[in-house]
Amino acid sequence: MSDIEKRATYLFEQLKNKTPREFELMCAAIFELENYEPAVGPGCRDDGIDIILNKGGLIYLAQCKQYKSTVPINAARELLGVVHKENATKGFLVTTAKFSKETLKWCNNQKIDLINGDELFAKIFKHINHIELKFQEWLSRECKDNKSSPTKKSSPSPTKKSSPKKSSSTKKSSPNNKSSSTNKSSSTNKSANKSANKSTKKN
Repeated sequence: MSDIEKRATYLFEQLKNKTPREFELMCAAIFELENYEPAVGPGCRDDGIDIILNKGGLIYLAQCKQYKSTVPINAARELLGVVHKENATKGFLVTTAKFSKETLKWCNNQKIDLINGDELFAKIFKHINHIELKFQEWLSRECKDNKSSPTKKSSPSPTKKSSPKKSSSTKKSSPNNKSSSTNKSSSTNKSANKSANKSTKKN
């Protein structure tokens, strides 16, 4: 095995253990080296589209499956549905594994190109002198995008400013309170006058 084959084998094996997002970025790097203009999706809730590709004014869609086992036919059917929905030229289903015989047969007359693990390795081998650098460029771009547009936090609902409560000591007494206090003082004065009169009589 030549040094180039060893490097390509190492990269391919590493690709199996990368995160799904890193796998998508590696696929984007490969497509870019094959003269497509890739735009990666958000990574989640992407409506079945991992990479949107532009080449010569035509739109292609790519779905990346980082599988260790056989990719089922449902994956191809779902991708074809999105291709028709988006009116794209063709779809690419890329995997590190392989496709079932049923999938291979079904895709013969469909607008789907299948890229299995062997073909993916061949592309890595073909672009071995540039693929690592291109992949790093995509990683750096991803980091910059994340920093420039961080996830927006849900803004808290506006809260009404509570008016400061007046202390009980500063509350104005109501007219009823005034009258009751007046009554109390008058009754006190009456009782004082009575006691004064009694003491005068005794004297």
